[in-house]
Amino acid sequence: MRCLRSVLRITLAVAVFGCLRAETADMATPQASSASSTWVLAPNSAVWLIGDSTLHGYSSRTQDVKIIGEGVVGPVVTRDTLKRLHVAIPVESLKSNDPALDKNMYKALKADAHPEVTFDLSTYDVNIDTVNLATYNVQARGALQIGGHADAVVLQSSATLDGARLHVQGRYPLMMSMYGIKPPTMMMGAIKVRDRVTIYFDLWLQPRTD
Repeated sequence: MRCLRSVLRITLAVAVFGCLRAETADMATPQASSASSTWVLAPNSAVWLIGDSTLHGYSSRTQDVKIIGEGVVGPVVTRDTLKRLHVAIPVESLKSNDPALDKNMYKALKADAHPEVTFDLSTYDVNIDTVNLATYNVQARGALQIGGHADAVVLQSSATLDGARLHVQGRYPLMMSMYGIKPPTMMMGAIKVRDRVTIYFDLWLQPRTD
């Protein structure tokens, strides 16, 4: 009888200990939730380009950016975060402080025939930044279309999460001539825009809620 009672006590103790360990593990490692969603652009997103001329530098900026995006919303950035991304920028929404420069830029970018600059994501690699662990380094590959000419590009960018929102920032330098674009001139050729420009992007993506 004493042996039976001892066995029962040991069995009960093991069962209680096992339950406590399971509860502790669940408390220490909360389960992350993720779900497929359609990404939409949040306010304060912007795209701008910076270039130079024989007279002075210039900058053209727009917040009229359109996207079509799908992916998985979760607590970390992965290769499923963006399964599809199409970005479109209306050329004539780009504005500088010089209306004459804007007009010549629209003409050079062939805005009448190709009213949008677009980027279509094909794939990307993502890694946690070794200095700032809250930031992800993203190397995105896709097709950039300017003035009707599309080219395969690799964009270096950084991504951070702010709750369910995804913040993506980066830049891409290019030569306009690579896209069949002749850099515009002004004042009968006295002022010439340099061939090299850099496109900057600061995009806030958030899940569609409707």
